[in-house]
Amino acid sequence: MPEIKKGIGELLQKKWNERNYTLRHFAELTGVDKATISRILNGKRKPTLDHLKVFAQILEMPLSDLIAAEGTAVDLPKAAKRSASEDGEEKPATAEMRHMLALVKMQDERITMDRIAAELDGCSLFAETEEGHEMLKESFSSKVKHFGNAGRYLQLLKKWKQHYDQANGTKKELAIMGGALLYFIMPLDLLHDYLFAIGYLDDCLAIQLANSRLESKIG
Repeated sequence: MPEIKKGIGELLQKKWNERNYTLRHFAELTGVDKATISRILNGKRKPTLDHLKVFAQILEMPLSDLIAAEGTAVDLPKAAKRSASEDGEEKPATAEMRHMLALVKMQDERITMDRIAAELDGCSLFAETEEGHEMLKESFSSKVKHFGNAGRYLQLLKKWKQHYDQANGTKKELAIMGGALLYFIMPLDLLHDYLFAIGYLDDCLAIQLANSRLESKIG
C-alpha cells in the first residue's frame, strides 16, 4: 500500500478497509491503473472528475464526500461569498461549492461560477414563459432518471418542482426555482457546450447557487 495523504487518501483507505479491497483489486474494479491511484493517494497527482465519479460508484458513496476530501479552494461569486460570511464563517454548502468548482476547473478552466450564474439567470427568465412551463412539465421526470449519484440534489429539485407547479412562493422565488429546474433539464443545444463538458457536476453547482439565492433572498 502506498503512503497515504490526509484527505482523500485517508477516506479511500477507510472505504477500502470496510470492503477488504487491495490496491490491485480496486484498480481492476475502477479501470484506473495502480500507479495513478497510488499517486492520488500520496498527493502527487490530483484526481480528475472521472476518477472521483468512478471511485464513488465503486465504493457506493456520495460523490460530494470525495469532492470535499479532495479539498481544493477556488473563488466564488460575490453573492455566494456574502451568503457565506453573514455569520462570520463559511457554511458547509459554500465549502462544497468551492470543492465542486475546483473539480470542474480541473476539466475546463473556462468554467466559472459567474458563467453558471449567468446561465441560471437566463433559465430563470425562461421559467416565467409558457414555453418554460411546458418544458418542465414534459422533461423533468425523464431527466431525473439520468442524474447519477446525487440524491440530495434530486430531493431538492423535486421539492422545487412541487412548489413551482403549485405556485407556492413569491414571483422571485418561483423564478429561481424554475430556473434551476430548467438548467437541470435543458438539452445540450440550448446551453453553451462548455457547461456540459464535465457531466452533471455543473448542475449540482447551479442547484447550490439557486439554493443560496433562495436562502439569502438575493438574485
